[in-house]
Formats: sequence, structure tokens, C-alpha cells
Amino acid sequence: MSLCINIIDGEKYELKIFDMMKYWENKQTRRYYRVHLGRDLLGDLTLTRSWGSLYSRLGRIQNEHITDLKQGRKILDEIGKLRARHGYSVAQG
Repeated sequence: MSLCINIIDGEKYELKIFDMMKYWENKQTRRYYRVHLGRDLLGDLTLTRSWGSLYSRLGRIQNEHITDLKQGRKILDEIGKLRARHGYSVAQG
């Protein structure tokens, strides 16, 4: 999917839109970890991590600027491996 943006001077810019999200849960500790890789309003790649308890609204969010999609996917893979070592499994939605 793509989104075309027309600028006042008549030039046409195309911005590729995509979203990638992964969600893990730890059944023993009842905690979650969510990662979203996508573009922000300015078109920059951003990795957003959020984590916390399934029993409360308390948690944290962290945003990170990503230089390219390859780097973002590599970070997602590393996060997945780390979550698995900590007893998390991918939640089915």
C-alpha cells in the first residue's frame, strides 16, 4: 500500500506505508511485551516498544528511530530471541 502526498509546488512524493507488530506474553509472570515497527507522521521509521503487567494499567513505552527496514527487522528478531529466553511466547491474536 502506498500513500501519495502532493506538495504545493506541484511535486508528487510517494510514501510507502507498512506496519509490523509482534506481541509476547509470559504466562507465569502475567506480563506482556509489544513491539511495533512502522512509520511516524513524518515518514521516519520508528520502533515502539511497550511492556507491563496484564493485571494493571502500569507499564512503559519506548520509541526508537530506525535508519532502515533491514535494521528494524534485525532488532525485532533480537527482541524475539530475548523474550523467548525470558519465558515469553508469541501471543495468538
